[in-house]
Amino acid sequence: MTSYLAARRLAGHVHPIVGRAYAEPARMKPNPDPILCAASTLGVDRAQCVLIGDSLADIDGARAAGVPVIGYANRPWKIDRFAEAGADVWSRPWVKLRMRS
Repeated sequence: MTSYLAARRLAGHVHPIVGRAYAEPARMKPNPDPILCAASTLGVDRAQCVLIGDSLADIDGARAAGVPVIGYANRPWKIDRFAEAGADVWSRPWVKLRMRS
């Protein structure tokens, strides 16, 4: 991840980088542990965080962690699925965000 961020000159803007150990697939999203760890590491309340995700596992993980979530619908069929999954906001590329009603 750090090389990806460095190649795009973003490494100084993203801290901390939180994930699961390679050998622990059970801690992948929708498991909320990495999300909760990120909030704890930053010393902020979950309500002050937001997760931006492009998969149902992202939406489910944020919901399990009690974190607001933006569903980034990079495919047209994802919009309805994100809304049904409870994303607070969802968007498509190049379109303004729409609030869930």
